[in-house]
Amino acid sequence: MASWTSWSEERHVAARLSRFRLLEGLSGEVIAEIAAHARCFCLPAGQELIRAGRDRQALFFVVSGSFSVMVPDQRGVLESIATVGAGETVGEMSLMTDDPPSAALYALRDTEVLALDKCAFDRIIDRHPMLLRNLSVLLVERLRRTTARAAKSHQARSIALIGGEEAGCAKRLAHDLLPVLRGMGIAAHVVDDAAADQPADWFHYLEASHDMVLYVAPAVGSAWARACERRVDRVVEIACGPGAAIWPVPGARAAEPMAALKRRDVVVLCEHAVADRCPAPVLGEGHVRHLIRRGSTADLERFARFLAGRAIGIVLSGGGARGFAHIGVMRALREHGVAIDAVGGTSMGALIAACVAMEWPEDEIIARLRAAFVATNPLSDIALPTVAFFRGRKVDDLLANNFGDRRIESLAIPYMCITSDLTSGVDVAHRSGPLAKTVRASIALPGVLPPVTLDGHVHVDGAVMNNIPVEHMTRLTRGGVIAVDVSGDTALLPDPGGRQGPGILSVLVRTGTVGNEWQRREAHRLAACLFEPQVADVGFRDWQAFDRAVARGYDCARRRLDADIGLLRRLGVSWSDAATIDEAASFG
Repeated sequence: MASWTSWSEERHVAARLSRFRLLEGLSGEVIAEIAAHARCFCLPAGQELIRAGRDRQALFFVVSGSFSVMVPDQRGVLESIATVGAGETVGEMSLMTDDPPSAALYALRDTEVLALDKCAFDRIIDRHPMLLRNLSVLLVERLRRTTARAAKSHQARSIALIGGEEAGCAKRLAHDLLPVLRGMGIAAHVVDDAAADQPADWFHYLEASHDMVLYVAPAVGSAWARACERRVDRVVEIACGPGAAIWPVPGARAAEPMAALKRRDVVVLCEHAVADRCPAPVLGEGHVRHLIRRGSTADLERFARFLAGRAIGIVLSGGGARGFAHIGVMRALREHGVAIDAVGGTSMGALIAACVAMEWPEDEIIARLRAAFVATNPLSDIALPTVAFFRGRKVDDLLANNFGDRRIESLAIPYMCITSDLTSGVDVAHRSGPLAKTVRASIALPGVLPPVTLDGHVHVDGAVMNNIPVEHMTRLTRGGVIAVDVSGDTALLPDPGGRQGPGILSVLVRTGTVGNEWQRREAHRLAACLFEPQVADVGFRDWQAFDRAVARGYDCARRRLDADIGLLRRLGVSWSDAATIDEAASFG
C-alpha cells in the first residue's frame, strides 16, 4: 500500500510541476491550480500503484523515482515493457476513456507521485484547454515512438555498484568509470556511504543536476547497500577475481518482488590470465554479466556504454555459405569506428558471432573458417538418413577444435545463440552453457544434421523459428541493434522446364532457414540499422564462394556507412571520427 506523506506548501509542489513537459506554456496560476487539486504520496520501491476508486481514472505525475510498466506475457507472467521516469506522466489513456488500465505500474525505486483525479482534470481543462492540447501532443509522440522505431531501454540515471568489499573494488571501478563517462559527454558523479545521512531533497538535487549518479556500497546486504537499491534504477553487483563469490547472485533473487522490475547485472573484475575461469552466475533474461579485465580499456568502455544505454548489439542471420558475408560487414563496421558491445545470431550467424565474441581478429576468423569450410567440406559424412543425411561428426570436431571447452559465460563480449526448441515449440536465446554444443544446436538444420539435446529438450537450427533475433538482442544490449540479413533474396527456384524440382538437400536447407516472413519484417523494423548483402548467387552449401560472399558483405556495409554520417553518429561514432575515416582497399 502506498505510504501517504505531506510535502511542503503548494508553492513547492507547483515548482516541481512546472518542470513537466505536459504543462509547458501554461501560466503559473494554472499550475498552482493543478497543485492545489493534486494529492501527493510516496510509493516504496517494489510496490504496485493501485489504480482503484478515485485513482482508477487519474493522471499521475512522476516527480521523482520511476515506474516499470508491466504486462502479462503469453504465459501470464508479468514482464516489463517500458519505464516511466521522473518528469513523465502515466494514466492518460484511462483518464481519457472509460477503459480500465491496460498495464500494471510498479515502483522501480522509492517514487514520489502527484495524482490528479478525473473530476479535477475535467474542471481544469474546461477552463484551460491548452492542457488537453499538450496531452494530445504527448500521446501522439508516444504512439509514434512505439510504432516507428526500435524499442529502447530506459536510460538509468542512478546506478548502484555493490560488492567487492575485500579490495574496495566498487569504489575503484566507479572512479575508473568517471573519466570514461565524462568523455562520452555524460555528467557523472560518485556517491558513497558518507552521504548516508543526507535528506531526500539532497539526493533529488544531485540526480537532477547530473546525467548519471553512481552509488557505491562495499557490502551486499549492508544498510547503505539496501538504501542504494531502493534509490536507484539499476543494480550492479561486483566480484573481484576468479575465486570471489557473488552472494546472493541475481538468479537467486528470482522470487523477490523487485527481481522482475529492476535490472540487476554482475561485473567480474579479474586478470587477463584467469578471465575464462571467472565466476559465471546464471542470470535471468534482461540481466547482463560484464567481464572487466585489469588494464583493459575496451572492457571498461564497453561497460560504460551499457550503463549509458549506448551499447550496440549486432545480430547475424542464418543462411549457410551466404553467412560468410557477415565477416565483411564486421570489417566495415570496425573500419568505420563502430564498437560492437554484444553479438548474437542464428545458425551460421551464431557461428560467426561466436568467433567475434572469442575476440579473434578478422584475419584469424577468416583463416579458421576457410580451413573449416573451404579446405574441407563439413557436410560430407553421409549417413543412412534415419535421423539426418549427415552424421555431424565433422561439424562436432570443427566446433570442438575451434571453441574447445569455453562457456558462453566466460566470453568478454556478451553473446547469445538462438536455437529452436522442438520440445516446447519456442525459440531460445542461449546466454550460458558450453559454446561449442550450443552453436552446434543452432546450426542443426532438420534432416541435414542430427538435433542436439540441451537440458532435456530437443533443439535444432534457430532459423526454423527465428532467423533474425533482433528482439532478443534488445533484451541483452542497451542501445541500437544492427541486423545483418543474408536470407532475403530468392533462394530456391523451380527447374525452368518443370521436369524436376530442386534436390532434397536444397529443399531441406531452405525449409530450415526460411523462417517466418512476419517475424523477419518485424526484425527489420526493430533494427536501428539493417544490412542486406546481395548474395543471391551464393548457394547455401557453396563453401567455395567464401571470398565472394565476404566481399559482398563488406561492399554492402561500406557503401552504406560511407554515405550516411548520421547513421554513424547514431551508432556511437563521433563526427570527427566519421569525417576522417580513410578509404579502405576493396576486400576480395
